[in-house]
Amino acid sequence: MNVINAVIVQSLFIPLFLGATVASLLLAVAGGLRWGEPGATAMLAGCVLYVIGMFVCTAVVDVPLSNALATVDPASTEAAPLRARSLPDWTLWNHVRTIASTVACALFVGAIAVRSGDAAFIRPLEVVNSLELRHGWRHIVGNRH
Repeated sequence: MNVINAVIVQSLFIPLFLGATVASLLLAVAGGLRWGEPGATAMLAGCVLYVIGMFVCTAVVDVPLSNALATVDPASTEAAPLRARSLPDWTLWNHVRTIASTVACALFVGAIAVRSGDAAFIRPLEVVNSLELRHGWRHIVGNRH
């Protein structure tokens, strides 16, 4: 883990991580300036979710956990208990970051879809209704009798 922490700050990860956060904040500004237009709410919600769920969680939870692990020699007797205490928290917050990023991405894509007029992404029930009207419900799900 210590090697990963040392290498990651020298890789493309940091510019991409910070760049995605800045891009998200710019989308929030755009959503705020275009409040009331299609997709503005989704853009703003995606930004809030990304910044809090990914960036803040990383800065407030993941980085301190990684730093605490980095202070202990991996071969020492203190390393195993510290790792055992840290792993559940790191796993939980990694899941939070993953879900937040995925939902934020879906909101950004949804905002694009709404702005482009393709709201089928946002309103799946309309797609189902459309298919039902064109093909009949039994054609879609099959005859179950």
